[in-house]
Amino acid sequence: MDFLPILCFSVFIIGLIAGVVVLVLRSFEIVPEGSVAVVERGGEFRNVLNPGRHLLMPLDRIRALVELQEFSTTLHADTVITQNATVIALDMELSYRIARYVPQKVTRDQRNRMQPVAVIQWNRIQVRERDVFNAVYNVDNWQEKVRRDAIAMMHDYFSMINLARDIFGNDGGALKRIASSLRDMINDESLKYGVDVTGVKIYNLTLDEATRMYLTAQKRAELQNALRLQEAENQRQIRDTLHMTNDQLLRWWEIEARKEAPPASEANIFIGDEGRNTNLLPSSGPFTARQPSNGGPNERTTTNRG
Repeated sequence: MDFLPILCFSVFIIGLIAGVVVLVLRSFEIVPEGSVAVVERGGEFRNVLNPGRHLLMPLDRIRALVELQEFSTTLHADTVITQNATVIALDMELSYRIARYVPQKVTRDQRNRMQPVAVIQWNRIQVRERDVFNAVYNVDNWQEKVRRDAIAMMHDYFSMINLARDIFGNDGGALKRIASSLRDMINDESLKYGVDVTGVKIYNLTLDEATRMYLTAQKRAELQNALRLQEAENQRQIRDTLHMTNDQLLRWWEIEARKEAPPASEANIFIGDEGRNTNLLPSSGPFTARQPSNGGPNERTTTNRG
């Protein structure tokens, strides 16, 4: 009977040690490579953990894992309405990530006055703890949020664009400039919750056949008008250089055209009496109506003079 208290105490100590071991083992958390973990204690933000193995206190828990690599997604829009009420469809490739921290070069006095910045480092990449906090606590889902913002701002931006003037009436870099402006607009909003949009690309812009034909005809008319204006300017410069009037210039063009024209054919082709009766052919010249002959109404005569 004397061994019973000792046995109970031994079981208690062994159970206590086992419980501590289990608690310690369960307190170890592994943060995956390329991610950081937001830790809460008692429901409040405590800190952000780097990738690796960490021992958490009993009241600590991981609220969320935030991936640091860059993401890329393609967003498709079927009904984008432009300023001139044209409906187009397009694809937009969006690249985004948690904002990177780039240390600024400051003087010693400025450094002393600045508040210290909590920075997390992974694989030569630095991010601010505040940006990770904003991505977790300021929005429900930061990746879904940046995609929704990109679609909404793309619709708003294209509603201010005249399709004929700003895209088809411009050079080949119009879509690149639009994408660059869209990136700046999205970043103005996304940086508030710690997300940096690194690239926007717009492609596969399509429109209905009627609009395409209209824009093609408009572009052709603008090109022809530009050619006419250029031709008029060239003639004005020639007239001013040669000191000619408009009539003299026209006469000069006529002489030059005759010089370049091929020699006229010497063959005269005669056709039936209908030409003379309908006054479609002259009575003399290289193309004249055939004079009736004694050979009958069906006779055709071709005379090669020369």
